[in-house]
Amino acid sequence: MQLCAACGARNEASSRFCSDCGGALVLACPECGEALPSPARFCPSCGAPVGESRRSGTERKVVTVLFADLVDSTGLGERADPEDVAETLGPLFETVRAELERHGGTVEKYIGDAVMALFGAPIAHEDDPERAVRCALAIRDTVAGRGAGSRLRIGVNTGEALVALGARPGAGQGMATGDVVNTCFRLQEAAEANAVLVGEVTYRATCGAIEYEPHAPIRAKGKVEPVAAWAAVSARTALPADDFRPPRTALVGRRRELSLLHDALARARQESSPQLATVIGVPGIGKTRLVWELGRALADDPRPLVWLRGRCLPYGEGVAFWALGELVKAEAGILESDRAAEIERKLAAAIERVETDAEEGRWLAGHLRVLVGLERDERPEQGGEEAFAAWRRFLELLAERGPLVLVLEDLHWADDGLLDFVDSLVDWVSGVPLLVLCTTRPELLARRPGWGGGKRNAVAISLGALSGEETGRLLALLLDQRLLPGELRAPLLQRADGNPLYAEEYVRMLVDRGTLRREGAGWRLDERIDSTLPLSLQAIVAARLDALEPADKALLQDAAVIGARFWSGALSALGGRERTEAESRLRTLERRELVHRVRASSVSGEQQYAFGHVLLRDVAYNELPRASRADKHRRAAAWIEGLGRADDHAELLAHHYEQALRFARAAGQEDAVPWLEERARHALAEAGERAASLNAFPSAARLLVAALELCPPDDPARPRLLLRLGRARFHAEEAGFEILEEACEGLLAAGDRSAAAEAEAMLYTLLSNRGEPEAAEAHIRRAAELLEGTPPSRAGTFVLVCLASFHLRADDNDVAIRVGREAVAAAEALGLEDRALIALSTLGAARIAGGDLGGIGDLERSIELAERINSPEAALGYLRLAETEAQQGRLGRRLEAHAHARRVAERFGLARHIRWLEGELVAEYYWGGHWDGALRVADDFVAESAGGTPHYLESFCRGLRGRILLARGDLSGALSDAERGLELARRARDPQLVLPAL
Repeated sequence: MQLCAACGARNEASSRFCSDCGGALVLACPECGEALPSPARFCPSCGAPVGESRRSGTERKVVTVLFADLVDSTGLGERADPEDVAETLGPLFETVRAELERHGGTVEKYIGDAVMALFGAPIAHEDDPERAVRCALAIRDTVAGRGAGSRLRIGVNTGEALVALGARPGAGQGMATGDVVNTCFRLQEAAEANAVLVGEVTYRATCGAIEYEPHAPIRAKGKVEPVAAWAAVSARTALPADDFRPPRTALVGRRRELSLLHDALARARQESSPQLATVIGVPGIGKTRLVWELGRALADDPRPLVWLRGRCLPYGEGVAFWALGELVKAEAGILESDRAAEIERKLAAAIERVETDAEEGRWLAGHLRVLVGLERDERPEQGGEEAFAAWRRFLELLAERGPLVLVLEDLHWADDGLLDFVDSLVDWVSGVPLLVLCTTRPELLARRPGWGGGKRNAVAISLGALSGEETGRLLALLLDQRLLPGELRAPLLQRADGNPLYAEEYVRMLVDRGTLRREGAGWRLDERIDSTLPLSLQAIVAARLDALEPADKALLQDAAVIGARFWSGALSALGGRERTEAESRLRTLERRELVHRVRASSVSGEQQYAFGHVLLRDVAYNELPRASRADKHRRAAAWIEGLGRADDHAELLAHHYEQALRFARAAGQEDAVPWLEERARHALAEAGERAASLNAFPSAARLLVAALELCPPDDPARPRLLLRLGRARFHAEEAGFEILEEACEGLLAAGDRSAAAEAEAMLYTLLSNRGEPEAAEAHIRRAAELLEGTPPSRAGTFVLVCLASFHLRADDNDVAIRVGREAVAAAEALGLEDRALIALSTLGAARIAGGDLGGIGDLERSIELAERINSPEAALGYLRLAETEAQQGRLGRRLEAHAHARRVAERFGLARHIRWLEGELVAEYYWGGHWDGALRVADDFVAESAGGTPHYLESFCRGLRGRILLARGDLSGALSDAERGLELARRARDPQLVLPAL
């Protein structure tokens, strides 16, 4: 009796349709049409995903394409009857299909006498390129072995494609689109008969596993540049490549975890009992390395021990108990190249070594034969339980001779039968020293949540990410450095994120591409570090994502749009799912170690999560098509706006609107562009203002540049945006002259005199610091004129401070003091502490210059206020205090003030103050007797000025350098510096520079 899923009516067991509603009782696979058991996630006939597991929509995926074409099939069609052609081609293509499916490929389409297949779509595997080339070689050899003149040309190519996940190739629906397909076809066209040509990406991904011969680049139709190609000869090994390479460095971290493995073995020895140790971790985290370290330590141990290793394979025929078979083969000394008779002899000898009873020996041999690749004996099947018993007995007998370690790697790929056997092994064997050591990814725990649980003789060791310090040490060892230089440390740590394999692969990629290169005894990293993922890592991560339920993967992709950190509420908004569903799926992803909770959330009432590794986010995001990205970024922005407190989320909001606009344009969504441009411009401008208010001027400049790119030339808001950008660049890098000029012109046209005066004052400061006093004076006088008659304002206080500074440099101290006091009063009246402290600093400097040492108190008040409100202007106060201390002969206090100034300038990234401090450093080295250091800094400073960045202190640096050169006998060099220094000082019209230069 069976129930109808549609109406609930009872039906006979043999019924195919419901007698009440007519609904189908037997579900069919949408791919191959075969009947499906209920419930089913995958078709047992063809392996296609069905039901909820069937994926839909489109994704950008890295795929490997295989084209195979029969040579001279046209001639065959002309010479032979159509029935004979069909009789020839039918079995041939069945052979091709069988090999493709055995290696995990998908037949995309038949085109006459050619077949196109995909690896990596709809489901990715981390070794798709290797699978594809192994498959191509197997097809070549199988077809060639058929004789009758059957020959194929095969091309294999790897690259990004847009994949229709719900396509049904069996129904003639195409699955992949992209240049990777066209290039693969051209490779196939260029191949000789019975040859396999592969593209560069495929070659690089597989050259460790496949033997290649060089091939001339192909002149392909539609390609500007020749296509690099290699001819695949044969696989280096009969089995998929073992990715573990001998370690390049000493073990970093993991001492506690290694100790736990030693403890498990010690317990097996001491108690003569079986122990199960499972090392769990994400790909690349160091599971195999940990096992290798244990094996190396035991190899140096004089005590007897047998170490056998088996791997669970991800695909192929007869893989269910492959790992167990490898253990038996290793003990018997059986090689993959051995013939059946030799395998029989070696197996019999291995059994004789552990079992003297002839009857039991025959029983063991009967069940061990299948594990080593021999045909079953003639006796009737005894069932799985007896086979398990025989296998357990053989391993138990091995352990009776001495301690036995069985290493089973990649248990997450194991068949359920093997998992059942391992579970029974540690439960049933007793009285022998046996350690069963397994490595697995967290995915195993999704299938077997209780793995190893409830056993007193089991331990699970979960490997987490290395700490930042440990990762830095590993990177330094990879680059053969004692310490990792700061400029290398941050970007490499970010990409590695605690994963040893990621660290090694990323370093290798950067070196291969020339982004990271040797310079002397160290390394140099290009400023624009390549953010492209190494294909090896991308394949590993993509395979993990494709192993998820489609709904779980969709949620993870929504999270990737939000960013490295995300919130459950945002996932509900992006995917239109209930919050409870989002939270349930997040718990599933957390168990798989793909995400983790963040204790403190930056959004009130929302649980915050983060990706387990930055590369998970990158791969999940990169698979989304552009139109989908545009829509999801827009939804994310809307969710953020709904939180309120726009200031706190300004930059995040700007990011999402900017990305929504970018991908809407790329996807051709022209109707959405104008609205998104307006939203993005507003969000970017607000984010820039927010960053400037936090003294994050480089970030402010970047955001405001982006806002201006979206602002039409005639937009009334443009002059104000230009002023904001000019202000940010003024503070961040002492630049922005042209921007401020344009801003000033626009502000005057709009009648905003106060803001125009501020722009003129900044132009004065820029020119003054460049040592161009005449041009600078014109701007400050223009600023003063514009300020007249305007109400008190923030811009006005800045102009007054600059005006006081101008009179101070002109040695007009009385006027400087008067204007300085006016600036202090105006700032305090408006409650502008950040302006008041600058005014106090300038007033103090003017009073000191006029002989009133009471100005030191003004400087100290300015510094105290700046430190209290965390203002970058503390740097200027410390600089002026240092100058005063030097004038008073207190060199120690001068150095202390300079150190404080440098601390503040570097913390805020103040380019103008950092440059000034570099000039002052020449004096420090000079008066401290470190003349070599003084020459080095002075040379760099003068060279930078000569290179197009002039500075007020060039005269000062030349003067000190000239004195050192004179003392060292270089009269010509000293005279040149003295003359040029005096020229620059007179041009600056500053007595503080002219007098020393004379």
